[in-house]
Amino acid sequence: METSDQTQMTSLVLVFADCGSAISEDRFNKWYCEEHAPARLTIPGFLSATRYKATDGQKAAWLTAYDIASPDVADCDLYKQLMTNASDNEKEILAKMEFLNRRVYEPISVLAHSHAQPSLLPGKYLLVVSMKIPDAAVPAFHKWYEEEHMVLLSKVPGWLRGRRYKLLSSTIRQPEKQMEVYKYLAVHEFDHDGYMDTPEFQHAVGTPWRAEVVKNVIAREFRNFELTTDFGKSKSSVN
Repeated sequence: METSDQTQMTSLVLVFADCGSAISEDRFNKWYCEEHAPARLTIPGFLSATRYKATDGQKAAWLTAYDIASPDVADCDLYKQLMTNASDNEKEILAKMEFLNRRVYEPISVLAHSHAQPSLLPGKYLLVVSMKIPDAAVPAFHKWYEEEHMVLLSKVPGWLRGRRYKLLSSTIRQPEKQMEVYKYLAVHEFDHDGYMDTPEFQHAVGTPWRAEVVKNVIAREFRNFELTTDFGKSKSSVN
């Protein structure tokens, strides 16, 4: 494993979205890729953006990840100005969307494989895992994840990088669709699909230590996504 630009500790904004039936998916994607995401990369502190589509058949179907320099960037004045000065097209789409959930996270840790050169990142496939842990069990959870789980996942064929975060805020645009978002997040990138079926992955999720830790997990969510758009790094990105 290596410490380099690939293991830069950055904060994170995740946006989960479903366009619904009131907007065509073509219009939704054109707006997001040509207007919405590029505008955010003009804000200092928004470092990069990547967009994914779910491969697990679950909702939300779309995920965008923004690496940001610090959590406060997510709601800075320039960001608020973008919202205030949104185009009529953007306002209409946002009003008609079926679901939009924006989450802001601070980093816990990151580990990248030694062969995960910048040209291989972001990974084509994404595993997103969120967990709800009681406060008393958090130290033991972190110890297991850092000392065993992340190391074992790094041995899964195709694994490129794993990043861990703690939730700071979650906003759901549709009041009728409020839901609990779990505090602890892990995002793992792979260069090919099928990673969950490998012996190495099954070993990582089948150890005695893991069995003890998950006894204290109140709830968890697993999501699988495939990369559709890499918007690249912004001008403010720290290289």
